[in-house]
Amino acid sequence: LKKEGKWKLLFPLLWVLSKIYCGVMALRNFLYDTGFLKSFSSGLPIISVGNIATGGAGKTPLTESIYLLLEEAGFSPAIVSRGYKGKERGPVFARPDPIRFGDEASLYALKKYRTVVSREKLEGIKFAFKNGVNVVILDDGFQYRQVSPKINIVVIDAFNPFGDGYCLPLGLLREPVDGLKRADCFVITRSNLVDAERLENLEATLRTFKKPIFLAEQSFKFWVNQNFDRVEPPKGEIDVFCGIGNPGQFVEML
Repeated sequence: LKKEGKWKLLFPLLWVLSKIYCGVMALRNFLYDTGFLKSFSSGLPIISVGNIATGGAGKTPLTESIYLLLEEAGFSPAIVSRGYKGKERGPVFARPDPIRFGDEASLYALKKYRTVVSREKLEGIKFAFKNGVNVVILDDGFQYRQVSPKINIVVIDAFNPFGDGYCLPLGLLREPVDGLKRADCFVITRSNLVDAERLENLEATLRTFKKPIFLAEQSFKFWVNQNFDRVEPPKGEIDVFCGIGNPGQFVEML
């Protein structure tokens, strides 16, 4: 949010609200870090895939890649999701029904990825483990401190890594940037879509946390239809509709 035009009047109020939000999240993290608030720890592995800013950072394709790697390695994985915007409270295995399970969980189910939808993610994790799953991928799990994952993967969007530098509602940060110290590794998404200097500066900032950094590239592979069957590209001009969290990068890639 830029301090210009009509937003100039709202900026002071949003700045105060942003500082309050950051303070509350910092206190929450402190209570978990010191053990005052307890986190669930499972004997079976939980892999959290999350980010520090709202909006589309590229978690979905990374989650799918991890799922397929685990399956190829002989594990029985499941994705646990809140089923955002869906009516189902769960815990239950998702099916391709976006009204009931939300669009993201339905997308996973359509691709035959075993997915548990549960408004209470901890209950979803327990449900998964009771139903033959031996490793859980916790979708959007970085701020879900009720669970202590074995691996905490944080996705960093190369286009806007730190949510304009402000916490909600002024910026896009879900918590102060120093919360990244909880991460076990960083995955910088869309690294091929920004210039080299910008990427180097981002890597330099992340190196201060002394955690492994991986680069992920984004590109189009092929055209698919609504059932994700591979099809030939359409002829002539096309209209583009984008319903993902960060539409700007999608249009830029086109």
